[in-house]
Amino acid sequence: MVRRGRVPFYLQQGAGISLITTLLARTGRPAGSRLLDVGCGFGFGLDFAIRTMGWQAQGIDPARIAGLGREMLGVPIESRYLGDDEPELKSACEVVMASEVIEHVASPIGFARTLRNVLRLGGILVLTTPDAADLRPQTAPGALVGLLSPGWHLIFQTRQSLRRLLRRVGFSDIVIEKDGNSLVAYASDRPFRLETDRNVPRAAYVGYLAGRAREFAPEHDLLLGFAGRALQEAANDGDTEAGET
Repeated sequence: MVRRGRVPFYLQQGAGISLITTLLARTGRPAGSRLLDVGCGFGFGLDFAIRTMGWQAQGIDPARIAGLGREMLGVPIESRYLGDDEPELKSACEVVMASEVIEHVASPIGFARTLRNVLRLGGILVLTTPDAADLRPQTAPGALVGLLSPGWHLIFQTRQSLRRLLRRVGFSDIVIEKDGNSLVAYASDRPFRLETDRNVPRAAYVGYLAGRAREFAPEHDLLLGFAGRALQEAANDGDTEAGET
């Protein structure tokens, strides 16, 4: 990611910002909630949570791209791995997110248990991982290579195995959906409601893009990234006025 040209492309076009912001917005947690994003990458999810949702947010990710995000976005990211025991984070958060992370760890149940311990009673886990059901010859080769990621992806989950795993670590209410080649799981120890009106997270995403675009210099990669995505959404809506701003 930090090789020449890759970061500008990622910021301007490649990052799937809406995928992360939608997951967070659907939880419907109120302002003041605390988020831990494990494997947060550049930190767009943290930035959205702080600026649009009004949450407190913290990320953990040892990758160099996370360090760049900490500098450019000004979000709190610790450059380390999540430990098996995190006493300072125990029962500290209303929302914990781990997007495309669990497939990288040798002990999925240990990782899930650690995430569970960070949540407060009634808190919600948001977790995504490749869908093992798509590991078959009929899957397009380009998608299959990304799903397998040999040497990086260690253990795969089906919808059934992921549900069993989450139940084993103490989650009683679980919703698992499919998005492309990934499974998206929401889990809690209490009943919860997800936002079902797609316009709600999309409006939050578009507002986030427009607001952030005004905060960077014209030559900055993030100006192009935020403004370009906002322009795309305006074009999709046929909203000429929004596109002009």
